Amino acid sequence: HQIENGVGMVRKFLDDFKNKAGLLPSSLENKQSVTLVSGELASGFIVTQILDRLNKIKNLQVDLVTVKNDFLGESVTVSGLLSGSDIMRALKNKKTGKFIILPHNCLNADGFFLDGLRLNDLGKKSGVKIIQGSYDLVDTLLSILPEKK
Repeated sequence: HQIENGVGMVRKFLDDFKNKAGLLPSSLENKQSVTLVSGELASGFIVTQILDRLNKIKNLQVDLVTVKNDFLGESVTVSGLLSGSDIMRALKNKKTGKFIILPHNCLNADGFFLDGLRLNDLGKKSGVKIIQGSYDLVDTLLSILPEKK
């Protein structure tokens, strides 16, 4: 019942990660770097419960960029209400990974952010491959990380 307000969504995200983290490899053949993007609500949980686990994977570096919501106001902290322009601002001048993973819910079904920008707009400006993640971070990571030979 609490999924839509963000609180339940964070709990489900963390539980799903914990339950599926064993599917992640223990190492990668070559160095890879990934940047996760989050709203302010989930960022503390990602730091304390996910980043350490991911960075234990040999040859994988995962960083987090927390986005402040200037578009709707700083009291709005959920990822589903992040604008493309706020994400671009947060990524500006940051060293990012080979991939940037956005929260699934920050884009609508037509691929637009609240401010009318598209995923491609962010990719062109950043020069990095930006991916809309799924609600399952393990599945998203497994889809982009190369399999170990």
